[in-house]
Amino acid sequence: MRILIFGQAKSGTTALMRSVSNALPGAIEVLEPDDLTAVDLAPENLVVKKLFGPHNRNEGVKYSAFDHRLLLVRDPRDRFISALLYDAYGRTELADDAFAPFLELLEAKEADPTAVPLLALHHTYWRITGLDLFTNAARSTQRLRSFYRNSAGSFRLVRYEDFVSPESNQELADELGVTSLEQPVITDDLARVSRTRGQGSWRHWLTPADLLVFEPFADGVLDEFGYTADWELAAEPVIPTTEASGYVRSLLASRTS
Repeated sequence: MRILIFGQAKSGTTALMRSVSNALPGAIEVLEPDDLTAVDLAPENLVVKKLFGPHNRNEGVKYSAFDHRLLLVRDPRDRFISALLYDAYGRTELADDAFAPFLELLEAKEADPTAVPLLALHHTYWRITGLDLFTNAARSTQRLRSFYRNSAGSFRLVRYEDFVSPESNQELADELGVTSLEQPVITDDLARVSRTRGQGSWRHWLTPADLLVFEPFADGVLDEFGYTADWELAAEPVIPTTEASGYVRSLLASRTS
């Protein structure tokens, strides 16, 4: 069986790829190929994970070579948080101490989640790196919407939140013709991508001030991908260190180890 997994970075594509490949005997994994047209389709069981982004226009002709094509989406609010915290791993041009202001603000948010808007963290990171990750996320999400609309049923939409839900997860397993899709324990060099393995953390990270910007950001996206567009924040928000400053520090340490 040949399966193509398509999705944005930090949307759970690695976990889904590993889960599917674990369910297929002797499956070969192909991780983030630059060009689908160059992928060897000979293996009987093949799982290809490709990140959504710039691609060869001719790649579309390869879609039909896969028995199943999965488009993985994630709540854009959770995905933005995950992307913001992970990005430092790839900023090898910056020394670890350059991120000190960002880490200090993360620690302040851990101490009192309501005192530090998520946008303040974004702006601090922007000043450090010169990257406007919020605008990038908004544009990427809109491009993903367009791709989904134009795929004409070629891809089966999979929500990350359903993938981590046992009942919905089994529905996907049945469609793929496998016994189950167990949540994988990623222990190799891809372990760094795993942070919470959960959903809905945006309720703890966003503040009322953030909603003025995030509601337009997610407008239409939630409904189109089957989410309930509610914006109720946690009454008593909690942000564990392991999912915030501790996670970023572990990424910085791993890029130099």
